[in-house]
Amino acid sequence: MAAPRYFQLRGNVWQAVMLIPKDVRHIFKATHFRRSTRHRDISQAQIAGLPWVAEWKEQIARARMEPDTIMGDIAKAKATSPEGTDARKGIPHDKISAATWRQIEACDHKVIGDSGGLKVTTVTLETDQFGPVIVITGYINDEVDELTVMPLVMNKVLSSVLFDNDAACTHNYVPALLGDEGIPFGQFRDEFVEQYGKSQKDAKSAVNGGAKVFKHLEQVNADTVQAWVNADTRARETVVKHLAILSSYWKFLQGSHYVRQGDSPFNGITLPKSLRKKQSYIPFEWDELLAVRELCDDELKDVVDIARYTGMRIAEICLQDKTVKHQGVDCFYVDEKAAKTGASIRYVPLAKEIKHIELKLRNKNAIGKRFGRHKKTVVGDDPRKVFHSIRKNVTTFLEQGGVSEGVAADLIGHEKQTMTYGLYSGGSSIKQLKDAVNVIRKGSKD
Repeated sequence: MAAPRYFQLRGNVWQAVMLIPKDVRHIFKATHFRRSTRHRDISQAQIAGLPWVAEWKEQIARARMEPDTIMGDIAKAKATSPEGTDARKGIPHDKISAATWRQIEACDHKVIGDSGGLKVTTVTLETDQFGPVIVITGYINDEVDELTVMPLVMNKVLSSVLFDNDAACTHNYVPALLGDEGIPFGQFRDEFVEQYGKSQKDAKSAVNGGAKVFKHLEQVNADTVQAWVNADTRARETVVKHLAILSSYWKFLQGSHYVRQGDSPFNGITLPKSLRKKQSYIPFEWDELLAVRELCDDELKDVVDIARYTGMRIAEICLQDKTVKHQGVDCFYVDEKAAKTGASIRYVPLAKEIKHIELKLRNKNAIGKRFGRHKKTVVGDDPRKVFHSIRKNVTTFLEQGGVSEGVAADLIGHEKQTMTYGLYSGGSSIKQLKDAVNVIRKGSKD
């Protein structure tokens, strides 16, 4: 007779066993769930074990949808517990209200279960000064009275993680729950970044930077953030931008109840005078750019040529896979996906020197790194000369060729500085843009 599904005999005792699917084994760090029912009779074993199987299935479903759900529950438990709450002991007894104590004293202390060595005598639901709480009373070794009071969410985590000590993934979470380890600073980064719109790269970079300084969320406070900024060597503008993003991250954590409410520790920080000013990019000397180009492979040469005849950004170029006709003129079209700002959405007429180039989607990071290696060979480590410097060259050609600033801004994709042109103008005509490209062609002659 075949063994019932989810059960195996080990010696004379039935075990509940469930195979963990391959796609979530990295989360549980095991191939099976396994727990002894301590029963020799299969009927009794099934009564004890089938609830475990149901819980294992739920864990797998949660792992597939939200791998960080348990850690999120732990963060919420800590953030909503009163100051000084210990997951091993619950809420400090001196914070428990007199009304709750009277309820506890009125309970019948009859053993109703055993969790991790604690003989549980009562489990009651009360409402205290910090909201709904679970009150657990009991004793250990028939001598020591134990009483634990904790918010509902903390009890949920304790019951599903701490007391379920046979679960394969328990060791991943218990240290954070018990306070031996904190919640990792970047634990909820991806959840935050998803809602950050077009600046997701900056948001991810800022949170990653914070995670290098603060291992755990519990380490973050105004003093530790100020100490970090005091020791920072980055450009002032970069520090200001990252502080703003991290303040948004902290508000997100508070809104999700992953950290306690209150002022963001990233606000009100004093910036030291030692922070350096950001160095602006400068144009290449033209022979430098041509020398860099000669070191490039054919694909990279195509990208460089598009840049020097249009002034387009590297991301804008790498997202071009076709040209379009606009009022009878062959153009690149920088759409919302490629544009850095609203002013960057534009048509850019093609110079005849680049009409032969085969367009395809490219990886901008890989292109940028390859260009950077060749640039370093020619001009060294000068941080002011990068791929973006080609836009500086193009802008210089436009200025020296007498192109008006408004037309140049429309072609390059910059905000117009004056209210009249920036707010009221309908933009440059396609003829003006095409004439500006001809000015670039003259300046870009080899």
